[in-house]
Amino acid sequence: MSRTRRTLFIIRTLGLFIILIAIPIIILILGYKTKRIFESIVAVLANIQTLVVWAQAEISMRQNMLYKTSLEPYFAVGVRRSPKQHLRDSAEAKGKVEFVITNVSNVPAYDVMLSRILQKTGQPLMPDVWLQFSKSNIIPCLGPKSSTTLLVMDAKFFDEIVKKKCILEIHYQNLYGEIRSLRVFFHESKPHIVYSRPEMPGFLLRLFEDMRLLVVLYRMRKLMKSY
Repeated sequence: MSRTRRTLFIIRTLGLFIILIAIPIIILILGYKTKRIFESIVAVLANIQTLVVWAQAEISMRQNMLYKTSLEPYFAVGVRRSPKQHLRDSAEAKGKVEFVITNVSNVPAYDVMLSRILQKTGQPLMPDVWLQFSKSNIIPCLGPKSSTTLLVMDAKFFDEIVKKKCILEIHYQNLYGEIRSLRVFFHESKPHIVYSRPEMPGFLLRLFEDMRLLVVLYRMRKLMKSY
């Protein structure tokens, strides 16, 4: 996180938290000045009850999200060279790299496909470039514990460009028809997967989580200065 983003995060979190705390205090002050202390106390209790119900609703939403996450497919990606057994012409198989994707979960994945090849700077390679050196398949349904070929690529293009400088982006649909994505990057010639997951719902819970994070960071910084 850059310094500017960190500063904005701190200002936003502290500002929202102060507003949340200030509301019941302002109500009590107004009740004291207008000599309606009982009504102001009732209003504060109603405000607290609203926050509790709000938090319970967000907890329920998160529980539903966690349940849906348990039904998400998970994958493994392997790289094999010269897949002669998968190509009709053995001469065509020379100098080829085969990407095999395996569904290691207990739920199916649909419409699994390579969507983009990204440079490590985040800029995508033009399809005209990488489609010249590769052939990608669209997998209508990848069942549990099953594997298939996702992509066949020219070995030289893979070794000189993709393995060193690029990230593969793969899209698929889950049981609910929601589009998900994952990215495959290479470290020491081995593929590693990073999943893209939606953020947990909830404004109020996230605010408390951000405040807790700020407290932890403050304590860590104070502890590091003591050494």
